[in-house]
Amino acid sequence: MQTDTIIVQYVNPRNGNRPPSIKDTAGNYYTISDAAMNMFQPNTEGELVYTVNDKGFKNAVSWCGQALPKDQRQPRPVQPGPQPVARSAPRPGGHDKDARMIYITGVVGRAMGSGKFKAEDIPALSGWALEGWKKLHETKAPQSPPPPSSPDDYGAEEPPFDV
Repeated sequence: MQTDTIIVQYVNPRNGNRPPSIKDTAGNYYTISDAAMNMFQPNTEGELVYTVNDKGFKNAVSWCGQALPKDQRQPRPVQPGPQPVARSAPRPGGHDKDARMIYITGVVGRAMGSGKFKAEDIPALSGWALEGWKKLHETKAPQSPPPPSSPDDYGAEEPPFDV
């Protein structure tokens, strides 16, 4: 802790997130609590005991031998957040109606947001988005290549170097 004899020039009230402070005639600022504001008056001289935090801010601890009161802030009550909505899992094969509508709405909204389309283009854009949805969610089994009919079909060829 450090001690200075100061003359108070200004008493600054809380401003948004900035805590109250006092400024001395030398231009130094000292952070005080809201509860200690009434202890300081402009043009008064006194001995101020303070600490310096890791960011270099001076926090007043006592004034003229009296400990400064600390703020008695009440913690804010925690508001319960929104409850999660229970949703059923999408059915296999891409037949989830809600997901399809969200996809189509997103595609059409993105296209309309580009400014290149007019309101009368919405039905066509919706149709194209539905075609895209169907292509993305087709449930065809992957086609495997036909088996080779001769050894030449395996890609056997002469190596480009001597073995």
